[in-house]
Amino acid sequence: MGNRNTAKYSVNPDIHIVGRNKASAEKVLAELRAANPNGSYHFHECDISLLSNGRTLATTLAHQLPKINLLVLTAGILSFRGRTETSEGHDVKMVLHYYSRMLFIDALLPNLQAVATDRREGTARVMSVLNSMKSDHRNLLWNDLDLKKTYTPASAKIHSISMTDVALHVKFARLHPSISFQHCYPSVVSRDLYRGLPWYASGLQALQVSSESSSELARGIALSISLTRFGMTP
Repeated sequence: MGNRNTAKYSVNPDIHIVGRNKASAEKVLAELRAANPNGSYHFHECDISLLSNGRTLATTLAHQLPKINLLVLTAGILSFRGRTETSEGHDVKMVLHYYSRMLFIDALLPNLQAVATDRREGTARVMSVLNSMKSDHRNLLWNDLDLKKTYTPASAKIHSISMTDVALHVKFARLHPSISFQHCYPSVVSRDLYRGLPWYASGLQALQVSSESSSELARGIALSISLTRFGMTP
């Protein structure tokens, strides 16, 4: 839904979507074309739970897209399992919620900067959609950031959220002040992935907001002019 609104309110948009499911992506692409027939829409099939895959795709996109106005990062997983390592030795939840996102930002910075340095191109923005409301860098375990020794689902969540704020604020925003870096929380969005949750997590469904409301909120944040930092003060 967020992609549809982005297309609807843009002039001749060129939108690139990354995901694993090509069949689902075709439905999204059809919605985008219906929302704005004047746009150009693309799907890149990629399992970014493997950082090597994400790095390859990010490099490809960096060469294909000279300028990027808006980079939205939403990869994630809802899981109550313990540490689940990929073949590369990283926890899959932390890869999707943090490492892969920072990888794409870092790889595509030149493309974002190309927009930021040309006022005719508008404003360059990066939005990481996670949960800025729960960020607290004081809870970070600096001697075990990848949580190989102290992993729990809760600590993985807090670490990914808090490291996002630290990275966006300390590394990216300070070094690239002409680019807007945003960490936002659209609340619990109505999604099929909440079906079939264990009974103790079923309350999440009662807290959901519609995807329409969430996408409108995200669009408003993305189009804000000022640099926005949620969950961490300078």
